[in-house]
Amino acid sequence: MNSEERREKATRKLAGHITEEGAREVTQLLIEAAEDERELAGEIGCSYPAIKKWKAGQTPGDGFLPRIMSLALARAVGVEKVLVKEFFRFNNLCRELGVLERGRNRIDRFFSRLDREDVEIIRYLDRNGFAQIDELTRLVEAGSHSELLNRIKDKINRWAELCLGEPMMEFRRSAIDQETGRTITFAWWLTRAGMEALKAETDKDRLEVFDEGDRLTVLYSTGKDFPLEPEASISFSNGILSIEVEK
Repeated sequence: MNSEERREKATRKLAGHITEEGAREVTQLLIEAAEDERELAGEIGCSYPAIKKWKAGQTPGDGFLPRIMSLALARAVGVEKVLVKEFFRFNNLCRELGVLERGRNRIDRFFSRLDREDVEIIRYLDRNGFAQIDELTRLVEAGSHSELLNRIKDKINRWAELCLGEPMMEFRRSAIDQETGRTITFAWWLTRAGMEALKAETDKDRLEVFDEGDRLTVLYSTGKDFPLEPEASISFSNGILSIEVEK
C-alpha cells in the first residue's frame, strides 16, 4: 500500500468517527472553497440540490463523507482546526468517563511490576531510540546475553502484555533510525505500545524507588529539558532522604 492509498484509508476511517457537527463544519468549508458548486457536486458524486441542502445546514450522509473529507483536506482552509476541535471533544468525553485515568493506571501498574534494571532498559531505549544486546547487557551488568533476553521476555514484555495488551520491546533484524536515516541491524526497539505508554507520562515527572536489600536506588525521569550536574548532595535525617542536584 503506497502513501496515497494509506492516506485515503485513513480519511475514510476519520469520516466514520467525526461528529455530525464536525461533518457539517467541514462540508461548509469545502463548499465555501469551491469555485463552482455544480462541479463540486460531480466530484463528490451527489446531486446539486444536495449541495444546496448541505449549504443550508443539513448533514451529509455517511456515504458522501469520505469524499467530502478528502476534498476538504486538500482544498479548504480551516479543516485542521475543525479536526483538532473534534479530537479535544473526544478527549474531554474520555476524561469525564475516566477512560484516560484508567489508561494511566495501567501504565502505573506496569511500572510497579518492574525492578531497577528493567526500568533502566526502558528509559535507555526511550532516550536512544534503539540498543543492541551488548549495550543493554553492559547497562544492567547482566551476566550473559541469555540473562538479559530472559529479563526482556519473561519480565518486561510479559508484564507489558498483561497490563498494556502488547509487548514493550521488540527485536528487529533491520530498521531505519528516523532521526539519522541510518539502517540499524540486530537491535532492540520500543514497540508502538511502549512509545505510547512513555508518551503518556511526559506531562509529569516520575520518581521510582527500589529497595534492593543492601541498597536503595532512586530513579528520576522528567520531560523537562534542563541539564543537571552529575554530582549530588545527599542527607538523611528523621526518616527523610533528601537529594539535591544542581541545574
